[in-house]
Amino acid sequence: MATYAKASYNAAKYAANRPTYPPQLFDLLFRYHERGANVRFNTAVDIGCGPGQATLELTPFKKIIGVDPSDTMIQQARNNLTTAGCGYSEFRLSYHPSATTLIHAYSQGSDPENSLGPYWERPGRTILDEHLVAIPDPEAVVPGQFMDFQRLYFSGEHHPMLPSPQPVILKKTMTWNGLLAYLRTFSSLHTLHEKYPEDLQRSDGDIAVRVWNQLKADVVRNNRSDAPRNMDEVDVEWPMAVILARHV
Repeated sequence: MATYAKASYNAAKYAANRPTYPPQLFDLLFRYHERGANVRFNTAVDIGCGPGQATLELTPFKKIIGVDPSDTMIQQARNNLTTAGCGYSEFRLSYHPSATTLIHAYSQGSDPENSLGPYWERPGRTILDEHLVAIPDPEAVVPGQFMDFQRLYFSGEHHPMLPSPQPVILKKTMTWNGLLAYLRTFSSLHTLHEKYPEDLQRSDGDIAVRVWNQLKADVVRNNRSDAPRNMDEVDVEWPMAVILARHV
């Protein structure tokens, strides 16, 4: 995304507060690759590698190339030399399904003051949140060039309309402070604050703080419990779609 390419975007905070892809995902990718004829583990290209959070998980390959349009992301990747990805959609709080409505309103709503929806780059964000279904079968685009095309959905019970959903594998336990830090990594938040810097001066906190407090209040309301403290832990899940295809 173009926002990530801006020098003002903090790639280090992005890397520190985003989820990392689990070993199960890479095991699946390697097993898929191994089923091909004349299998070679020579070169892997991680397109859109970001800060390099996953690239070194491709170490079975002799040569790994990370590509990203953002200089700040590439510099962070050089600094980290660690861990490439698939597409994950809007996050969910594992044990608080009632929070989903708030999360969706924050991430995908249309209110320019209280939602990030108008500030995402489209159609890229839409394709991610719709689980990559807009990406066509390569046979329809380049007939005869690819085979063994597969779509996998690690979405658990969050999106029951998807075919053959498998359990969520991209998940993380973090503190509530960590959740706020994650909310601040959204490229759309960066864009909103560039356009409306006054949001950062609001007495009730900027939009990220406001939705964070709303999520806490939802937990209290629906669990009939005390308000979570900032260092209390919360389980977060990201439904993920994976597309696999093998060149003929």
